[in-house]
Amino acid sequence: MNRGKLLILLMAAAGVSAGVLKVWNQHRHMEQVLASLTPSVARLIAEAPQAELLRVELSQPPDSISPSETVEIEGKTYRIADRRDLADAKGFAAIRDRLLDDASYDWTVHRIEVDASTWKYVLQFSNRAERARLAFGFPATEEGWLRSLKTDQTLVVTPIADGLATFFSAQFEEPAPPAK
Repeated sequence: MNRGKLLILLMAAAGVSAGVLKVWNQHRHMEQVLASLTPSVARLIAEAPQAELLRVELSQPPDSISPSETVEIEGKTYRIADRRDLADAKGFAAIRDRLLDDASYDWTVHRIEVDASTWKYVLQFSNRAERARLAFGFPATEEGWLRSLKTDQTLVVTPIADGLATFFSAQFEEPAPPAK
């Protein structure tokens, strides 16, 4: 009887230890992301029930468009040209994970000069009380930038830029016609 209780206690302790290790490891892999994007934005990236991808275009002139159909990035107004709900999009869970991993960013670049025409997409995460928007630009092959519109900080996402650009552009492609 005592062996059974001991076995149950050991299994419970192993489960708790594995959970603590997972949380510690996750936090260790996102320390710089948390510092750059803030914990509230990181929480929305990870858990927000609503996620939407906006395709944006630099607006000329900005006052002719409804404010609800625009996004402001670095003081410039962008028109929302199209939008897609990503909550159930295939592969989006992996995008969320990559955005929270320090290895997805190039932390060696500290000064970033971004041309306004570079911003093409905005990921919008929201729940009932909060919203976070991340703008993405892909100026050249294998380069990529992310700008938190909440913190106004631009980060280099070159390690995952190709995958992000492919995922984003695929969301706006028309489905193939059915085969006959």
